[in-house]
Formats: sequence, structure tokens, C-alpha cells
Amino acid sequence: VCPVCGTRVGMDMVGHITMQHGHFFKISFSM
Repeated sequence: VCPVCGTRVGMDMVGHITMQHGHFFKISFSM
């Protein structure tokens, strides 16, 4: 389950987070 949105993404969690939430992490990491 994706910790960001709660979607069941299985083994592709990294890919899911990168594609779906990448902008969120880029913003948070840039601060």
C-alpha cells in the first residue's frame, strides 16, 4: 500500500511514488 495515498500498488511502490507523487517529494527535498 502506498504510504502517500493508500493505494494498493504491490511491488511497484517506488515506481508508483515516483510517477504519482514525484512532484511532492521533489518539493519537500528541495526545501
